[in-house]
Formats: sequence, structure tokens, C-alpha cells
Amino acid sequence: QEHDTLVLERLFFLQRQQRKLRWDIIVLVDQSGSMLDSVIHSAVLAAIFTSLQTLRTRLVLFDTRVVDVSEQIGD
Repeated sequence: QEHDTLVLERLFFLQRQQRKLRWDIIVLVDQSGSMLDSVIHSAVLAAIFTSLQTLRTRLVLFDTRVVDVSEQIGD
């Protein structure tokens, strides 16, 4: 009598998608008085970029000093 058992000797896996390289995006924003409106738009843009898994996004603000606020993009 035959058993209803399937025994696999070798397993193969073929990846259908190629691994994609992550892109590094740095959003550099001038936050001086005349450019203040661009800060909000740039922060929203950086948040959208952060939600994409293929992108590694940094948000850097500058005026008289440079501040990396990348840790706060999701907030």
C-alpha cells in the first residue's frame, strides 16, 4: 500500500526580484527668515521620503549653524 507522503530530497529557491540598492537622500533646508515657508514643505517631503523603504532620508537644517533633525522626521 502506498503512503500519501511526499519526501523532498532537494529544495531550490529562485528569487524573482533583484535586490535594490537603497538610496541616500539628504534634504538640506535653509531656515533663514526669508526661507521660513520652505521648512514646513521640506519637512513634509522628508517624512514622505522616510516612509519609502528604498530610501534612507536625512533632514538637515541650517541658518547660522547646521542641525541634523533626521531622528525627528516621523514626528
